Amino acid sequence: MRDIRVGLCGVSWDYKQSLIPKIIEIIAGKILWVSPERADLVIIGPFECYLTKNKRNLTPKIFRKDDQKEIYLDSIKGVKLFHTYENVRPDKVKADFSITYDNLRFSPNNFRFPYWMEFIDWSNEGITGQSNPRFGRLISKKELMSPLKDSTFHRESKVAIFSSHLKTQREELLRFVSSFLKVDGFGKIFDKTIRSHSDSDLIKDHILSNYMFNLCPENSMHPGYNTEKIPEAFASGCIPLTWTMPGKNIDFNSLAYLNLADENDIEIFLSYIDGNLKILKQRFQGQALLDKDVSIEGLIEFVKKIL
Repeated sequence: MRDIRVGLCGVSWDYKQSLIPKIIEIIAGKILWVSPERADLVIIGPFECYLTKNKRNLTPKIFRKDDQKEIYLDSIKGVKLFHTYENVRPDKVKADFSITYDNLRFSPNNFRFPYWMEFIDWSNEGITGQSNPRFGRLISKKELMSPLKDSTFHRESKVAIFSSHLKTQREELLRFVSSFLKVDGFGKIFDKTIRSHSDSDLIKDHILSNYMFNLCPENSMHPGYNTEKIPEAFASGCIPLTWTMPGKNIDFNSLAYLNLADENDIEIFLSYIDGNLKILKQRFQGQALLDKDVSIEGLIEFVKKIL
């Protein structure tokens, strides 16, 4: 093994502690973090690449200045990997390889690895060291492959939502659900003393253990776009109340959550509100979130290909 020089551009602040760097270290040895101009491998995130250090990686708005980013990347000589957890297509950035949520079977240089898989416990497959401080722990595949316990339906009939904003559809969904059930909000938008979700000291798993429902809508919709929200709710023993693509889900059993973008699921939710707990229990009886095992072997082989 040899050391490898890796540069970052437009990634989240905690990217160095995430899964891909752990895999690179196993394959190639020690990572030397350098500027993109000096790197063997440049990992490009979905956020804007700035040329000045005081602004780089700090914007939350995706691709606010595409032209500046492309010009900057054109001057980079290392191998370019576009890695996004956001709802952004692989061809948004001119890169040699991409890791996205997108299931582009016709592109051999794109690998599908949705964000929720970042927080699975992969220690049985040799990957250790990653963490999920906001949730409080990694999630085991076993708990996602098992149905919700009966104790879920004996919890207090109230809802928790974690959010730093109420943009897009979130405010509307919150208004709809709170017209029927008590909803407790956690995060910056509900507590002005919190600067960001990374320093809130909220442990999501501990809090959700006191709720029957977790209102956990996705930020946007696209086939295959699945984040950590549904599996974290399910692993905490909550019924996920989400907003995602209706119909068959490429990752999850759609009978293991209630989708507020689906009229049939809204009817089940409203039936429960009318006092029909039986129909809710019948819906979730025997329904695991994952109906098949998942592996990280394909991702490891893809990273080997890049290196």
